[in-house]
Amino acid sequence: MQDTKHNKVSGVLNDKPGKIEHYEKRFGLIAIEKGFICADDLVKALIIQVDEDIHNVPHRLLGEILCGQGIMTEKQVEDVVSELFQRISAFG
Repeated sequence: MQDTKHNKVSGVLNDKPGKIEHYEKRFGLIAIEKGFICADDLVKALIIQVDEDIHNVPHRLLGEILCGQGIMTEKQVEDVVSELFQRISAFG
């Protein structure tokens, strides 16, 4: 039964490549660049995020998910967010 759930979530992710790209280029990519997570961690967090969205669970940001799983610390999440804002202001 878990395979069916995984296939459903994977199908949603495949239908939303722009959404995945958005997160990877933002929080997820920065976290990978800093060595805080690996690509598999990001994919798992995205699957959790989409699964929760499908089931009308209140939306959580990737940092909240990764921190909640013990993959990232609060300090690492803060570092990524800080870097994200620096990059945004550099282009804005």
